[in-house]
Amino acid sequence: MDSFDLDAEHARLVEIASWVSGELRAMGMSVYGRHDEDDAAVVSFLHPTINSEDMAHLLDARGYAVRTGHHCAQPLLTRLGISGTVRASFYVYNTREEAEGLVRELKEIVEKFA
Repeated sequence: MDSFDLDAEHARLVEIASWVSGELRAMGMSVYGRHDEDDAAVVSFLHPTINSEDMAHLLDARGYAVRTGHHCAQPLLTRLGISGTVRASFYVYNTREEAEGLVRELKEIVEKFA
């Protein structure tokens, strides 16, 4: 960690989050957030027909840890007309391959349950 480049790591994580966001949109999901160079590597999303809690349980059973709910943004979600989202967060220990695995699992879930 002596040579840890925080800016490069942030750019790597935001790139992963941006890629995941694009993949989720292509699957018909609503994705919330900017996912640009000034944003956090967090992807909040919602499928139009799969409940966010159900999605989280299905991902958990496949080895992926995500959060659900209003994420301390209840007034915003109320204004958007949604009760909660699924949130995937990426950090220094996450790899691109793990993000690709998450997307693969989400595609399978959508194909099976949507």
